[in-house]
Amino acid sequence: MKKLSYAEIMMNRAKESQKLYGMEIVDENNNKKIPFPLTKPFVSFGTEIEEGGFLVGCEDGILTAETMTVNIAVGEKEGAENCRKYAEQLCMELTALDNDKRIISLSAGKCVFDESVLCYRISIRFGLREICRYGGE
Repeated sequence: MKKLSYAEIMMNRAKESQKLYGMEIVDENNNKKIPFPLTKPFVSFGTEIEEGGFLVGCEDGILTAETMTVNIAVGEKEGAENCRKYAEQLCMELTALDNDKRIISLSAGKCVFDESVLCYRISIRFGLREICRYGGE
C-alpha cells in the first residue's frame, strides 16, 4: 500500500472540512482541468518530496522533506480581493487541520489574473517539518 504524502493527507482532511465546504478540492496530479467558467473556488494540492540526509537517532530510516503547494482559483467575477479572502480562509483551516504539527512555514504569492481561464489565482507554499521514514512507511 502506497504511503500518502502529507499533502494528500491534508487534501483529504480539507475535503471533509465544513469550513471549506463549497470549494472544489483536487489533487494536482489527477489531470482535472479548471472548469470554465468557475462557479466556486477551485483548489489543487501538490507536493515536492526530497529524500536523503542523515538524522541522529534515525539510522535505519530516510530523512524526508516535503513542501506542499496549494493553488486556489476563483472566477473573474469574484475578483482579486475575494481570491485573497478564500486563500486566507484556506490557510487558516489547513493550519487548524494540521494535527501532526508538520506545517512550519507558509508563503503566498501574489494574486494574479489568468487570462487563459479568466480567473484569479494564488499559489501558497507550505514548508513542512522533516520526518524520518522507515522501510515502506
